Amino acid sequence: MATQTMGRLPETIKAKLVKNMREMSLVEGNLLSAGKGARSLFVTSSFKGEGKTTAALSLAYGLTVNGSSTVLMMDGNSGTPLLHQLFQVENAPGFTEFLQGGVQLADLIRGTDIRNLALMPFGSGGLDLASILKGNLLQERLAQLQEHFDYIIMDGCSVMSCSEVNVLAGQFDGVVLVVECEKTKWEVVQGVVERLRLVNGNVLGVVLNKRRYYIPASLYGKI
Repeated sequence: MATQTMGRLPETIKAKLVKNMREMSLVEGNLLSAGKGARSLFVTSSFKGEGKTTAALSLAYGLTVNGSSTVLMMDGNSGTPLLHQLFQVENAPGFTEFLQGGVQLADLIRGTDIRNLALMPFGSGGLDLASILKGNLLQERLAQLQEHFDYIIMDGCSVMSCSEVNVLAGQFDGVVLVVECEKTKWEVVQGVVERLRLVNGNVLGVVLNKRRYYIPASLYGKI
């Protein structure tokens, strides 16, 4: 598929992804085991600032590491869309235009300098996504994208700061919840998981982010 201008990640971010390549290479196997064929994933968190966007990017990168899977990252964070900034591309057209229709798919998707990884930024702001996302519109749109990509990963907004999660989460094959280590209380996480399940969100698992190593990190793989 011909796409728009190539998006490029800063070298500092790419270096972090490469550093974690060993763990990232296990992503697809873990996903297939937990998700039973899940191809579209909604990544969220309880609160802002838990590292959700970084986790979504790492997940996407992990699926491309072996060079066999094609991945589309979508920005569904209406509050603070960040993917266009990270990849240094224009924010529109993107996800909001994708929902409204009338724009060629090739005009909505940007290639990136990571092999097999493409990007759809958030798009124009000021729209009421909840009203647009009535019925199974997004599921129908995702089916269209799955003709071109093996996996679709959405960087969504956090559950406690955005009501749109209620209409987005249930339209993906699976939900991945990002939790900041030693900050977000377990009781809160349990409540968020229940809230996601009430809106038909299929919670596949939790990513524990910003872990603190109290012994040298190099020893964790040996004990």
